Amino acid sequence: MKEISLIKLFSEKPEVFKKYFSLKKYETNAVIFRENSAGDTLFLIGNGLVSIEKSLNKEQTEFKELALLSDGDFFGEISVIEEKTRTAQARAVAETELYEVKRTDFFAFTKAFPEEGMTVMSNIMKISLNRLQHTSKELTLLFHITKFLTRTYSDEKDFLKEIVDETAFFFEGDWNIESYFYNYFNEEFDKAGSNCEFGSDEAVKLSDILENRWLTENMYTLVTRENDAVVSYILFNCREKLSQNERNNWATIFNTISFIVSSGLKNIKQYKELALMDKLKNRKNMI
Repeated sequence: MKEISLIKLFSEKPEVFKKYFSLKKYETNAVIFRENSAGDTLFLIGNGLVSIEKSLNKEQTEFKELALLSDGDFFGEISVIEEKTRTAQARAVAETELYEVKRTDFFAFTKAFPEEGMTVMSNIMKISLNRLQHTSKELTLLFHITKFLTRTYSDEKDFLKEIVDETAFFFEGDWNIESYFYNYFNEEFDKAGSNCEFGSDEAVKLSDILENRWLTENMYTLVTRENDAVVSYILFNCREKLSQNERNNWATIFNTISFIVSSGLKNIKQYKELALMDKLKNRKNMI
C-alpha cells in the first residue's frame, strides 16, 4: 500500500519530525475525534488500530465502519489540507500511539524539510487514491448484490449461490469463494455455492468458527447467525497472502457482504413462514 514506510522514516530521522509531530497515546475505545467536529490535525498511526466510522443517526449512537487502519496508516488529512470539518469519527480499537501534527506545523515542516515533506505528501496522495479505489469497489459490489434482496427465493442455498457467483465476478479471479447453509435434517452444513480459481490444500473445520474473522493471512470467514446459532458460512480464500492493511481494507467489504447476506436470509425465512401459513390456511378452508 505504501512504497515508503513513514514509521521507518520517523525512526531514522527523529530530529526532523520531533519539532513538529507530537506522540500521543489512546486507550481502547477512546474517541480521537468526532464526526462534524472542527479539525486541524493530521494523525499517523505509530502502532495500534483505529476505526473510521460514519454515524447512522443524529444521536451518533450507531456507526458503520468505513475503514480499519493500522501501523503506518494516517488519517485526518482532509481537514488539514482543505480546512473542512471531520466527515467521520475516529476511534481507537486497541491501545494506540499516534503521531499528530497541526496544520500550521505541517506546512512549516514541509517548508523546512522539503525532501521529507515531499515523502509525506506523496504517501498522502497514494493512500487517498487507494482509499478512493477501495470505496469505488465497495459501492460497485453493493450496487450489484443488493438486487438479490428484491428477489423471491424459496431456498436459501439458491440465494447464497448467486451471492458467490456475483462476488466472484467482482473479485476478478484472485479468490476462491465457497458458501454453506445449515441443513436442519442431517445437522450438517451443505455446500450452497462455489467458485474456485486455484487449487488450495487449506482445510477448515466450520464448527470451530463462530464469528466473522480472518483465519489466516489470506482466508476470511463470513458467519451468519440466527438465534445464537450459525446458519451459514462464506469462505474467502485469496491466492496471495495479504498485509495487515490489505486485510483491513477487505474486512470492510466483507462487512458489507455480511449485511446483505444476513438481510437476505431473514427475508427468505419470512417468505417461507408466510408461504407455510397461507398453505395451512388454505388447507383449513378446504376441510
